[in-house]
Amino acid sequence: MAPTRNSRPLTSALDALGASLPMSLGSSVLLYLLIAPQHVGAGVLAAVLSLALVHFFTAHSHRPVFYGARFFEAATVATMVLGLSAQLPAMGVDNTPATRMALLIALVSLAALVVGALWAARAQRLARFIPAPVYIGFANTITIAIVMSQGSALLRQAAAHPTAWVPWAVAGTVLASALATRALRPKWPATAIGLVAGCAWMVGLSAAGIQLPTVMSPGQWRLPATEADFLAFWLARGAPLELAGSVALNAVVIGTLMFLNTVVTGQMLSQTDDRERHGRQGAGRETLALLLAGATGTAPMSGSPTASAAGARHGPIEPASLVILAGLALLVLVSQALVWLPLVAISGVMLHDAWAMWDRGSLRKARDWLRRRPVARQVKEDTLLILGVMAASLLVNMIAGLLTGLVLGLLLHAVRSTRQPVRSVWTGEQLASNCARSRDELQLLSEHGREIRVFQLDSQQFFASASQLSRTVREQSRGAQFVVMDWMRVEHIDSSVALTIARLDAHLRQQGVLVWHAGTQQHNDEVAAILAQHVAQPLWAADLDRALEQAENLLIQRFNPALSSSFEDPVEPPWLAGLPAPQRRTLVRHLTERHFQPGERLLTEGAPSDEMWLIVRGRCSVYLKHGSEREVRIAGVSPGTTVGEMGFLDGAPRSATVVAETPVQALCMTRAAMRALSAEAPETVQQILTQLTTDLSARLRFANRRSLSQ
Repeated sequence: MAPTRNSRPLTSALDALGASLPMSLGSSVLLYLLIAPQHVGAGVLAAVLSLALVHFFTAHSHRPVFYGARFFEAATVATMVLGLSAQLPAMGVDNTPATRMALLIALVSLAALVVGALWAARAQRLARFIPAPVYIGFANTITIAIVMSQGSALLRQAAAHPTAWVPWAVAGTVLASALATRALRPKWPATAIGLVAGCAWMVGLSAAGIQLPTVMSPGQWRLPATEADFLAFWLARGAPLELAGSVALNAVVIGTLMFLNTVVTGQMLSQTDDRERHGRQGAGRETLALLLAGATGTAPMSGSPTASAAGARHGPIEPASLVILAGLALLVLVSQALVWLPLVAISGVMLHDAWAMWDRGSLRKARDWLRRRPVARQVKEDTLLILGVMAASLLVNMIAGLLTGLVLGLLLHAVRSTRQPVRSVWTGEQLASNCARSRDELQLLSEHGREIRVFQLDSQQFFASASQLSRTVREQSRGAQFVVMDWMRVEHIDSSVALTIARLDAHLRQQGVLVWHAGTQQHNDEVAAILAQHVAQPLWAADLDRALEQAENLLIQRFNPALSSSFEDPVEPPWLAGLPAPQRRTLVRHLTERHFQPGERLLTEGAPSDEMWLIVRGRCSVYLKHGSEREVRIAGVSPGTTVGEMGFLDGAPRSATVVAETPVQALCMTRAAMRALSAEAPETVQQILTQLTTDLSARLRFANRRSLSQ
């Protein structure tokens, strides 16, 4: 049964806790087993308390997400702390668990401030430059590290226990329970059920007089902050100053990881609940919460995609769900339920998470490549990136893997963004403007449309793409008389690209080719401003449709001047063409001539369709409403064409608005005039209807032919 709206926050919190709590416990145990094994209980206490703090403080943020500790950050922090602590004896500071915990607290607390600084700098916009293979490489690395570390931990605990099979049995049961739940009941919290199985083992073993180390001891209320030795750094002359730089650099790395995790979590949720992605709103509360959590000595906390996905199964995450989760985390602490959780159960949970974390798709692709099966170029690049991150992490350390992933990821992004600067190339046979045209004009465009070329440019245009851009445009514009550069997708360019465009523009003009630059101000004024600095007398168009319309007008003028006229020259309406003089005079008596100034409306969207207009002189634009206020231009209207005929024929309200762009002369046929003309000269009405039907058929045929040629 689906949860009701009133129970949804509680259900969401329970599902999120079932994913977040085991992960946070496992991360804390992993961290403290490496830096201070005798203080694992204190680390677990700090982790659960931090879950409550972070969720309580961030409940009313602009984008609520569920938080948790993660294995990757925990392992990375442990590597950092061990590396820093190895330098302590040379500074006169003892390398003890207490000093390592002090380093941990300083590192995670500074990382929280880095998170706040990144929000203030709106660095979430840069997250899109890190490709998915980097995260896959991290996940695979952590999987291998977990298997190795937990396998060693189980061997040590089995060797130290009087009955060696007991630790293996408990960890195996937890792993099997979690895997079975994941396979049979995917919506249930698999790791939480595995931990329950571990607690059940503990109860049974205790009844049999067999003891196992647990993650917390009864009455364990001491936080790592109370055990950390900060005074040792203060008393050691020069040590704080020497360590400050290293700690700060490491904090930047950890803070960046925490920040990216939260941003990615927000992006994931935005695809399901249509809320905005993470912004700077609530960043202060999040920073304060992470700072307090770091001060307790916890593993780094950040947005958890796994917990957030579990909590969002029943609907958008609500602030109440985060408050409830905070209360549930405190309840877990107060109940002392963790004293029944054996330490080996955490190993079972972590092995399960390693199984779930390993990316099997990347392994299959690498295997296919090694077997020399057909593999796409992009797949090869992704595989190399994944292997590079894994090699650096395993052979050096996690920090090296992170840096390798970031550098290779940015390099791969640059290569892919510049490999194909031109997304598509069309001819006038494949792509045409929406301008309403006569049958003869459409026929001419069908025959000679190839002399128009349209280049749709990719979104990123930088110096590395300049040569490829120049080569593509030069090759694909051969035989063209008109070229349209579509900048609608382009957000940024640099001076190298602008100089390339200037050279292309000059080269094409020397060949007698006219070049339009369309949509340069779609995103901002940057593209147009940079181009204007380098391109001499460019031809601008507000959008692709207007550029195509101008190119088509010149193409028509070149091949059939009789069809083409400036908008200032009158054009005989097709209704009058071929009519005998008496019928012409009869038709003219039933038409009303009117003149429109630029900006005046001939037709208004939603209005009754009581008349149609024959454009004799001037040009118009057709607009559709976009949203409640804005109108978007969808087509142009040239002299010699008819507007409003569809509504006039079927009686439906106007589907669009037609506005005069230049001074317009038009002839109006009202519904009443059509009835009178039908009674007086039915053969003339029959010819008008035939003309309208033929024109509409020609437009449809032209559109079909164009769609088939794309």
